[in-house]
Amino acid sequence: MPSFFSKPVLDTEFEAAAHHTMSRQQRACVAKSQDVIRSALLPGEQPRFVLVEDSTGSWVVVVTDWRLLVFSTSFSGVCRVLAFAGYRGQFALEVETNWSTRGAAVVIIADGFRVRFKVSHPAAGRELVQIAELSAEAR
Repeated sequence: MPSFFSKPVLDTEFEAAAHHTMSRQQRACVAKSQDVIRSALLPGEQPRFVLVEDSTGSWVVVVTDWRLLVFSTSFSGVCRVLAFAGYRGQFALEVETNWSTRGAAVVIIADGFRVRFKVSHPAAGRELVQIAELSAEAR
């Protein structure tokens, strides 16, 4: 049983899916949210890519074998609401790059849902888009 002061640890499947640019705090957010994320997965569905919004940590994006899951987080950084799930109808993913700051933002638009979140590394945003599009094509 973990103690109150122990650091949350990512389970194997989340460690494999976590983007390598995520900070220690972002990894802790995912580790604390593993059960919530897992409860949203369908039987047999596995996380393939996990990314936490860089600026405020208010969004966690999970690409699975079949779906794109977007969770909003609580003040403590734990996933609380599954704000968007799936590839229902049309969806758009786009990476906006700010060349002066070298940062980027990912924009997700689907079925009346729109979220824009910052990523420090534009490559992480492009990788998210690529993996999500491949998963959508495979479904």
